[in-house]
Amino acid sequence: MTLQSSLVKIDQMMHLLAKTLPASYKIVYFDKRYFSDLAVYRSNALYAIIQTEINGSQFKDLELEKSKALFERVSSCRFFIVVKKDVCDILEKEDGEYFHYQEKSISKIINKITDGRFWEMYESELDVIKSRLEKYGLERFFSLIQKDENGPYYFQEDDTDSFFNSLLSSGKEFYSVYRYTSLASLFETLKNKSYRLNCIVGMNDPTEIDYFEDYVGPDYLRYLHEGKNDIFISSCSTLADDLTMWRLYGDNAKGVCIEFDVRGSDFGCVKNLVSYADKNGKNVKLNIVRDLIECGLDLRGLEKWKHFFKPYEYSIEKEYRVLLTKKYNENDEKRKWVITNNSSILNPVYDIDLDAKPISMKRIILGPKCPEREINKKQLEVMMKENGITGIKVCESKIMNYR
Repeated sequence: MTLQSSLVKIDQMMHLLAKTLPASYKIVYFDKRYFSDLAVYRSNALYAIIQTEINGSQFKDLELEKSKALFERVSSCRFFIVVKKDVCDILEKEDGEYFHYQEKSISKIINKITDGRFWEMYESELDVIKSRLEKYGLERFFSLIQKDENGPYYFQEDDTDSFFNSLLSSGKEFYSVYRYTSLASLFETLKNKSYRLNCIVGMNDPTEIDYFEDYVGPDYLRYLHEGKNDIFISSCSTLADDLTMWRLYGDNAKGVCIEFDVRGSDFGCVKNLVSYADKNGKNVKLNIVRDLIECGLDLRGLEKWKHFFKPYEYSIEKEYRVLLTKKYNENDEKRKWVITNNSSILNPVYDIDLDAKPISMKRIILGPKCPEREINKKQLEVMMKENGITGIKVCESKIMNYR
């Protein structure tokens, strides 16, 4: 589990404690009585105080000292834990003696607080995870499950990629997807010989960024805003020369539709179909993901795949996504900043050279209302030839009755 801040660690502790502690325990988030970010009670008596020392905490240095004094004075309180950036500083009290140590592993801390119940919980979870995979016809992935030395079961990132590629696949093999855009955008692509992926922060509907967490629920923690600047997406469609897509994304049919071959090397990208909810808001494939998460399976690399699920309202688009993460582009000169045209949001973008080929341009279709189609068709062919771009056909839309 990748923990991105001290505050996220507090949330993670609360989540794991809630899953592990028996009924005689109680958890209080932001307990002002004990100046704590998180307090654990056993049989209504204070048992553990958990705080963070960073500025985002509700409690400052003075409160930290007061809280520590309370820990020392209250006989039932066994743990005083201060969450720092990289480690947790722990004071443990037993039979009047104090033990001071540091621990990086949250699961080891939870196991301490729960008297070993954390490990027991994860041992029993393996059978549950196996039964769920069998229920959904995904038992072939059971052999990929690994066990962290600190307890949780997980898929390595490559195995998570395999899992989602299988889950999202339609079962129908296809090679082409289509991106509808403006003529000006195509011009920039050909001029710079690079294909642009946009950060999700500047997407046309920002609400879809949080769709995954909103659907799965509070058991899956929402990642920080900074992390959203590390995800780059290009949205395509499986619909070719489609009237609705021309209207929505093809500059009201004055633009172009670019056909891409999706069989290229990945170049650090993941790519697949988007899964949509039905009319009643139920997303069958996302239900499977939620079930496995709730069973305790850690899907490492999930921060990429969560963007392949969308509400029903978007299903008309039949979207296919290409996604790149910061893991592959940090400090690269291809990453730059722009202001989005539609929403005026400052947004990072990432340009991939056309010859890198995570996807490759195959054909350019000029829209039903594209200006000077005959002339621009010839000019595009000449421009590509002069730029050394080969193998891309240029044609006109077959839609004749666009108003």
